Amino acid sequence: MKIKEFFISHYGPLENREKIKLADFNLIWSKNEGGKTLTIEAIIKLLFKKGVKEFENLNRVEEVPEGYMILESIDGKEHKLSNRGEFNELKEFTPTDFKNIFIVRNSDISIEQSKNSGISYYENITERLTGLRTNEINKISQKVGEMARLTHKGLFRDVGEEKLKTRIDEAKKLIEKIEEIIKDSQEKGLEQLEVKIVTLKEKLKEIDNQINLLEEVRKREKYETGSKALNTLKTLIKEIKELDIYNEAEAKEWETLEQRLKNYNSEKEQKEKDLQAKETELDETTHKQTALTEEFKLYEEKKRKIDGVIRPKIEEYKSLKEDNIKQEKQSKTYTILSIVSVTFFAFFLLASIFQRSAVFYTLTGVSAIASFSFIFLRYITLKSKSHTMRSIEEFITSLKELELLASSVNDIYSKIQDFERLYRQKSEELTRFNVHKENLEKEINKIKLEDIPEKEQNIKETKLKIQEIKDKSKETSLESYNEKLKLKMEIQKDIEKQESVLKSHFGNVEGGLEKAIQYWEDEISKFEIFKDAYKDLKYSEEELSKLQSETKKCQIELEKIKNELNTLQKRFEEVERQANYILNSQEPIICNTLVDLQAIKELLFKFVDTHENNRKNALEVIDIFTEIANEEKTKISQLFGKDSRISKYFREITNNMYEEAIFDVDENKIKVKRKDGVILSIEQLSGGTYDQLYFSIRLALGEALMASQSGFFILDDPFVKSDSERLIKQIAILKNIVKSGWQVIYFSSKDEVKDLLKEDIAKKEVNFIELPPLIELDSLKQ
Repeated sequence: MKIKEFFISHYGPLENREKIKLADFNLIWSKNEGGKTLTIEAIIKLLFKKGVKEFENLNRVEEVPEGYMILESIDGKEHKLSNRGEFNELKEFTPTDFKNIFIVRNSDISIEQSKNSGISYYENITERLTGLRTNEINKISQKVGEMARLTHKGLFRDVGEEKLKTRIDEAKKLIEKIEEIIKDSQEKGLEQLEVKIVTLKEKLKEIDNQINLLEEVRKREKYETGSKALNTLKTLIKEIKELDIYNEAEAKEWETLEQRLKNYNSEKEQKEKDLQAKETELDETTHKQTALTEEFKLYEEKKRKIDGVIRPKIEEYKSLKEDNIKQEKQSKTYTILSIVSVTFFAFFLLASIFQRSAVFYTLTGVSAIASFSFIFLRYITLKSKSHTMRSIEEFITSLKELELLASSVNDIYSKIQDFERLYRQKSEELTRFNVHKENLEKEINKIKLEDIPEKEQNIKETKLKIQEIKDKSKETSLESYNEKLKLKMEIQKDIEKQESVLKSHFGNVEGGLEKAIQYWEDEISKFEIFKDAYKDLKYSEEELSKLQSETKKCQIELEKIKNELNTLQKRFEEVERQANYILNSQEPIICNTLVDLQAIKELLFKFVDTHENNRKNALEVIDIFTEIANEEKTKISQLFGKDSRISKYFREITNNMYEEAIFDVDENKIKVKRKDGVILSIEQLSGGTYDQLYFSIRLALGEALMASQSGFFILDDPFVKSDSERLIKQIAILKNIVKSGWQVIYFSSKDEVKDLLKEDIAKKEVNFIELPPLIELDSLKQ
């Protein structure tokens, strides 16, 4: 199979390239960045529609190349490949074969090992060449080991989360621990407690079922209650809208106005009564004032008499009294003197009669004059006293008239003072009556001219305000207004009651009643699925409380038993934890009872036995397959060895410096043997020798794969590490394989390669093609 011609019309920056016709040996040369690598990539993508992922770094250009390629089979038939077809004649060769043998990209001539399970490309190709089934044998052995979860040394795996070896060891220890726990439990007689725990749990489960049933009934009743409350609420809202005009403030105002009107009327009536009373009182006061005025005139008259008559007479009386006393004394003296003088007169008169003596006559005359004088003086005194007594009697008479008669002047003065005090009282009383009358007249005028008109105005204004409320509400009385308001308040209470029911059952949201109703509708609809649940039953808090009480009672008893089993339960929990870790079951393992413990013990026995039997059986199978694989694997050396094509090409290229290429089956590595017998690994080779070795391998494997057919090699500067001498040798080998029927398509940008083939190009033995530069390269980079 050879490539006769290819044409790339478009691939990234490659645009409208000329058709390239190929011969047996082709040197496609270009300067650096001349499109050499892109051309190789385009050829690969034309060859393979599937499998291009095997070639790394084949994504410089994302698109599929436009163009074609013409292949010529050994029988001379031509096959045209394009971006719309695929060449099935190459199906016996994989993209990996082309990558590792027939196509050298980016000057990398090495052969990549397979990515699958450590099996080398050499093993794979050996099987294809010799018919061996080492790959399948290894896969089977590996699969058996994986199934038994064994390492390559035959031990249980103990890596990652699996930790099989650790789990099996732990399982054996746990079995011993379980046997010890079972023994302790039997000695403590805990089986009955476990039975009781199971019984209590079943009872709790039954109670829980009953509670759940009650809960469904409660939800049904909640739905019924919510629906009823919501429907009632909507109806009440419609009803209350018709009563929006009625409000408590207005009713209160109306009531206040009515009360105010009543008060104003009452106050007006009271003012009228006060007016009547005060007018009556004024009449009485006027009458009393008149009587008191008349009475006071008498007092004034008496006062004038006292001041004008009595008081001067009192002074006169005092003087008369003193004169009277003097006159009394004089009268007594003159009386005594008169008596004495008359006595002497009589004596001297008698004596003169009988004695007729001048002395007696003289004495009689003197005594007669004296008697007459004293009698006269007494008369004068008595007369003056009589005048005084008359004056006193007149004074006393005037006192009697004025009712001031007393036993003494001091008493008279006292009575005058009493009179004056009474006079002042009467004067003050008259003044009070005058003031009171004046005040009454003022009050009467105020009531008539101010108070009553003010109340009448208040009454008028209040009636107007009441009428405004009546006109607004269309109600004729406060009673009817209050009835409507009462109805509104009752509806509002019912609304609040329904809201309270809805809030208590379904909660509330902010944003007003409208949003709340929408929220309640949504919430109630969630319970609609329960509307037909157990309609023959009624939810009972008492029954629920009873069940909860029974639950609590069972839980207390269960807790009491669990406390008794606490120490053992901790050991059960540890067993449960370890068993779950060891068995790694999809269903969690529960260990609460001795029955569970016994079951876990059986599972652990089974786990250990199963894996140990699996390991035993797996090791026997692996031993058999390993023996077979080792026998088959030694046949890989047929590709290598001293007499192999690889060694032959390698000796020729290296001028017999290396005499043999060896494949180390145990290490799965390629080694080389120098002519001095030293064996080297490929890591110890120089870059040039490394390339020579892999070039030899590619040539040999290519010839082996193609068998009697011939093929092509696409080489991208494969010998960049070789010196001039080695390069000549390698080119010579290429010429030889071309002579044997192979096609070589050599891409290079090295001048020395072109110079080395200059004569062959001139002789037309090498088809020289120079690629034009990439004009659009800069734009591609951008």
